[in-house]
Amino acid sequence: MRTIYLNQNATAWVTQKRQIDQSFGAELFFYHENKRTSVAHIYNAQGELEKITQIREQWGNFPEYSPRETLTQLSGSWIGEKQSITPDLKLSEPEKVDEFVFDPTHGKNQCIFLPDGVVCYLQKSVKFGESFEITAGQFVSDQEYKRITAEYDESGVFIRLTCEIFHRIN
Repeated sequence: MRTIYLNQNATAWVTQKRQIDQSFGAELFFYHENKRTSVAHIYNAQGELEKITQIREQWGNFPEYSPRETLTQLSGSWIGEKQSITPDLKLSEPEKVDEFVFDPTHGKNQCIFLPDGVVCYLQKSVKFGESFEITAGQFVSDQEYKRITAEYDESGVFIRLTCEIFHRIN
């Protein structure tokens, strides 16, 4: 496993290369104010999704609130920015994103909602010879959504971590 720090909004702990007969996964970290939420997608040795774990942390004291049980409203116009980093630590320039697409997998993965505005885009199984992504997002407020994606190539090698941050403009 390897830790990849992209910026103050995105960090991940990723499997560098999927190995035959070994479990693998990624843990994606979202930061906002004095809170950190992480979501781990864990796959078994056969490439089947085994579990999802969500961890909530608040620096300095115990969480002052219960997790939000409902997702904030998606209506309105959103604009964003995305940035990526590769395993050799080459950082892309920030890119403007004019269109907010809620499901970046376009229905390929199952979308589930967790407390605190967390959204997971789950690929139920991963096969050798096919590229795949481990993606999660979080509505850190009614006006801001962060999404992190760990991308893997057809041989199971980690190739890129991407962070997207969207802001509601109306």
